[in-house]
Amino acid sequence: MWPRRHAPDSPQRASQPFLLLAAGLLLLLWFASPLPDLLVEHIVAGISASDDVELGLAAVRAQRYRRLPSREVESAGQHVLRAASAHHPQQIALYDWSFTQIDETFANAFAFPGGQIFVTRGLLMLVDADELSAVLAHEIGHVLERHGQKRLVREHLGRLLLSALFHGDGDGHTESLSQEVGGLLVQHAATLATLSYSRQNEYDADAVGWYLSTGIGNARHGAMQSFLRKLGQGEHDGHQ
Repeated sequence: MWPRRHAPDSPQRASQPFLLLAAGLLLLLWFASPLPDLLVEHIVAGISASDDVELGLAAVRAQRYRRLPSREVESAGQHVLRAASAHHPQQIALYDWSFTQIDETFANAFAFPGGQIFVTRGLLMLVDADELSAVLAHEIGHVLERHGQKRLVREHLGRLLLSALFHGDGDGHTESLSQEVGGLLVQHAATLATLSYSRQNEYDADAVGWYLSTGIGNARHGAMQSFLRKLGQGEHDGHQ
């Protein structure tokens, strides 16, 4: 009996490992390059302020914070906001700003798209008036730089692009890519609180917070640094 001869692999089957390897290398180069971040910047620039506000409201609803009345937080926030209006009058007017204390013992502050800013009870027990203003100015910086939207789009970039290109946001209107993505982001609102800002995001928010603080009368220079020393760290990872 002659030994059975196996048919040679087809060219298509033989090329599959190469195609998979090539696709993997392309994906690696894509995510290692600045292209995704540039695309994110372009997309977020075209998202409307109303979509920002809707996204922020949805994210806050998902968290179910226990709010505490605090005239101190609201007054400090509005004071910083007046200084911000001198630099960003149009963007400040577009958002629905609020400054709220929540019942958490850890020291933190965080901002959501559209202008909702929260300070924990633990942080409020730690800071003086100037430090509170500096923290709120930093959080306003995150909102104005739209860091939350950028982190969310970056996190779900592939899925958002496919949905926007092939299905849209479900409102029945033909819109730009940014508008479609803006409508889709609300579906991912609950994940906003789990995303961390990049170090560059923190530097950018620091820069905005610094020049906002310079517009606040009688504000103490170095208030953010003194707050961070109180927090027991030298980096900005303790506030978002």
